[in-house]
Amino acid sequence: MIDLRATMIAIGLATAAGPAFGLCTDGRDPQWREEFADSDIVATGTVAEAHRVVDVKDPDGYVTTIYGIRIREIFRGRIPRRLHVQSENNTSRFTMDPDVTYLMFLKRDAASGRYFIDNCGNSVPVDQARPILSALRKIRARPVR
Repeated sequence: MIDLRATMIAIGLATAAGPAFGLCTDGRDPQWREEFADSDIVATGTVAEAHRVVDVKDPDGYVTTIYGIRIREIFRGRIPRRLHVQSENNTSRFTMDPDVTYLMFLKRDAASGRYFIDNCGNSVPVDQARPILSALRKIRARPVR
């Protein structure tokens, strides 16, 4: 028989542990320089809005979340001051919190035209990205020869 109390405690601990980023199930762990080279856009930005695309057939009631991002710094790519990032409702989603600023390594989805974050990559809140941000700022500051 399953101990319901132990199960509830385990669920509580798992959900209270902090922000829930996607689950990387394919064993990849790209270094940030590799991900930088493969990304269409690398930038910092703050989540200004989030809305879910509803689908009553989906067990959770939605198929994707679209985040509106206010861009702060751009390290790679050309983008508007406001960007939309898509996160599908599956185990590889990258969940973002409102009013939090993230370092984002973004790729463009050919089908939707929206950008997405690889949950196996190096996208994180900026307070967890200080060494990478420092290196990115140095790279950006180098003169082109």
